[in-house]
Amino acid sequence: MNEQLFINKFVEQLEGYQGEPLTMDSEFRQIDVWDSLTGVAVQIMISDDFNASIPDGKFVEAKTVGDIYNLAKKYHKE
Repeated sequence: MNEQLFINKFVEQLEGYQGEPLTMDSEFRQIDVWDSLTGVAVQIMISDDFNASIPDGKFVEAKTVGDIYNLAKKYHKE
């Protein structure tokens, strides 16, 4: 799983996002376009594009894009 590809796919889920480029340290919940529907879209993207299913409790605890990336790697299904 490539970090930059993950970031690019993550940004695609942020409808209307015009802010600074995201990094692994970006706190995604602070992004002005972030809401619960965006969270669902990110979870679906992770499932579809990275074959991973992050438990809801773990997703809620994540703060940065890197946290989500690491969870996607952890829960990746071969």
